[in-house]
Order: sequence, then structure tokens, then C-alpha cells
Amino acid sequence: MKQKLWLLQKILISAGILLCLACSPNQNAVDDDDDQQGNNNENRLFVTATLPASVPGGGQVTGVILASENSHQLGEISDVQLEIDVTQKKGMILGVIFVGEDNQAVGVLRFSTSNGDMFVLPLFNVEKGEIGLGNITFVNNDDGVDFADPEFDPIGPGKTIDMSESEKGSLALSSGIMGNTMANPDANGNGIIDFLENKIYRFAFQYHIDAGRVPEYSPEDKVYPAFMYSQSALYGFYTHGGIFKGNDADWWNAVYPVEFPDTWDKAWPRGLYTAASFTRNIYGSDRQTHYPTDGIYTVTITGDGQIAFPVDSQDTLLNQALIPIPSYHVESGMLEKITWSWNFQNNLYGAGEDSSFLIKRLIIQINDAQETYVRIYNSNGPGGLYEWDGENLVGNEGEHILGRTDVPWIDCDRIDFAYFDFFGNHFVIQFKRHTPGN
Repeated sequence: MKQKLWLLQKILISAGILLCLACSPNQNAVDDDDDQQGNNNENRLFVTATLPASVPGGGQVTGVILASENSHQLGEISDVQLEIDVTQKKGMILGVIFVGEDNQAVGVLRFSTSNGDMFVLPLFNVEKGEIGLGNITFVNNDDGVDFADPEFDPIGPGKTIDMSESEKGSLALSSGIMGNTMANPDANGNGIIDFLENKIYRFAFQYHIDAGRVPEYSPEDKVYPAFMYSQSALYGFYTHGGIFKGNDADWWNAVYPVEFPDTWDKAWPRGLYTAASFTRNIYGSDRQTHYPTDGIYTVTITGDGQIAFPVDSQDTLLNQALIPIPSYHVESGMLEKITWSWNFQNNLYGAGEDSSFLIKRLIIQINDAQETYVRIYNSNGPGGLYEWDGENLVGNEGEHILGRTDVPWIDCDRIDFAYFDFFGNHFVIQFKRHTPGN
């Protein structure tokens, strides 16, 4: 009998970050003919696969955990022919973890890309029908990580999930930390999958990228393109790490001690605590901040001890980050609107990219006086000198008309594009004025 998996618990979202609530291992999959909206099968989206009769080490696959941007669920499996209803998850990033008879993870779904392994299934550019994975093979690498390799890769140009190879590679890089959470779902090492004990450990970086300059002030009413650097630089970064459990959704701002890996030179400054410490040094390229290095970042969480988070090289990720190329429209001495396109950092002057596959939430922030960085405007409304009701941006709009007509162009000394991606990473792409207006 084919199993159809349904949403069991909703996610809580705090500041655009991915947060999960665990579901009980006793909750079963639901086998209905129609979804909760009464849609028939013709409008649904399914993931299908054939599981092996037994897994390495013995036993069978008894369940599957689906972890997405706004939910996760556990479904029981009693047949090697797997059919998962993911209709309600279209447009999301989905981690798929297979569970064995002893409630241990037997493998996370893995795809190969030009930028290494990707442990998430992006449900983009696909509306209905079947995402066929074929036969699933379970393998174990030398580090003891278990993978579930599909016979068919549905992601790529002209495939079921249609995206370019560059977009797929960018997803692989950006999903690295979330992917490692999927590949290592027992972060506290107590023998129980974190999802099954109502605990999810999270780790992410908040990057500040110096991408260019706001043009020098001029009183002329016209369109002012930003001055773009040929190579953006890392100005600094925060670490964010903690635990999400129950209804506690404030891990992004939780302050815990963090230990950097041995690959981080001990002579380089670094933040000693998550959320609270900004890491800024001159040991990177052109005396900019050195990128977070690969290795194990250890966060000491009150009541849970030391949690290890494996992180891949971040300079590769940032070299392929999405960078906005903005222009500023001035009318009657006031900043009227901002327009922009997106490009990968390593291809700033190529064809514009569709950002919807990566960017989840965007805020445009304007600051006055580079010495103090007083916030004067936010695209989402509150928090600035010139407040308004606000607008929710996701990055693919290409235009933001300011909600106020009285924001002086002379005062716009720094204009930032702050966005969250689907994996909890946070980028602040900053543009400072060549010569401050006041």
C-alpha cells in the first residue's frame, strides 16, 4: 500500500529563520483520496520512490521525516513503494530523512551538483504531477554519515524540477549548514533523532557584504546607479546558534558561547558568543574580514551541553552569493524609489538571475550619517525615522517605491539590502555613500 504523508505540525517562524516543531513518532501517515482542500489527484504533487527490502545493518525503512521551511512531519512506511504527497510544500525546500526500525536515521536524501552534495529537495518550478526518484540506495561514507541516493535526479535544466546548473550549484552551497543538520539529525549525540524529541539545533551565519557605493550626493533629480565593486568583500559576520524546542522560537537572538574550528587561526579575532559578537578582522582578501573557515563550530547550549555543527568553506559560498545591482530614483530632492537586478557575485555583469529560487525575505534599509548609522527608513515599515505601514519583499520584485515622499536623498548615506535565504543564512549587502551627505 502506498503511503501518503500529510502535514502533522506547523512551524513557527521568527525573523524569517527556519524553525521546526517535532512531531510524535507515534503519529501515522494519513491515507486519503483527496487533500484537505478537496483537490483531486490531478492537481497534486507527489514524490515517488522504491525502497530496498532491507537497509545496511539490517531491518527496513519504517518511516520518513520531511523537514521544510515551515513544517516537518513523520510518516510511517509499510511498503517499499513510497508515494509522498507534497502538494502543500510547493515552493519550499524539503529535507528527506529515512528512519529505520529502531527510530535511527538510515539515510538523508542526497543529490550531486557541480558544487558538491546537496541534502535538500527544492520544490521549485514544479506545479503538479510526480517527482520520480526511482530506486533508493543507502550508502555510508567514511565519516559515518548515511545517505539515500536516488536512481534518478529530478533537478536540472529541462528536468521535472527545472533550474539551471548554476542555480542548482548555488542551492547546494547555500544549503550546506541546513543540509548538515539533515545529514546529522542527532546533533546532541544521545541516540535519538532530534526531530523525534522536540528539539532542533540550528546554526547560521549573518554576513555583511561590502558590494559598492551610493553615488556622491548631487541635488539633480535623476536616476543614480550604484557604483559596484568588481569583487564584493566580507565586511564582517555574526554567528547564530541555539536550540528550538516546544514553542520557543528565539534561538536567532540566543547568546551562547561559540568555539571556532582549528582551521580558524587563533590570532584572528572572532566573536566569543552567538548573536552578540560581530567578527571583524583584516586577515581576509585585501585586508577585509577573513571568511568563516570550514570545520566544526561548537556551541555550548545551556542544559544541552556542547553541540557540534559541521560547516563547509564559506568563501566559496560568498563568491556565488546573490548581489543586488541597484539604482536610486530621485524626484524633488527626495528618494522616490529603488530599482535593482540580481547577479551572482562571480558573474556581476552577466545576465540577471531569478532570485526566487534562493531569497525568502528582503528588507531595504536606509541609514543616515555614516558615523552613527541612524536608521531612517525600512521597506517593511517600522523601526526608522520615516515610518510607514510597510511592504513585504521577497527579492524578485526589482522595484521598491518608498512608502514616504519625504526621505531626503542628501541623507541616504548607506542603503542596505538585507535578505534571508531559504536555509536561515542572512546577508546584509551594504552600499555606503562615497562622501557622506551631512
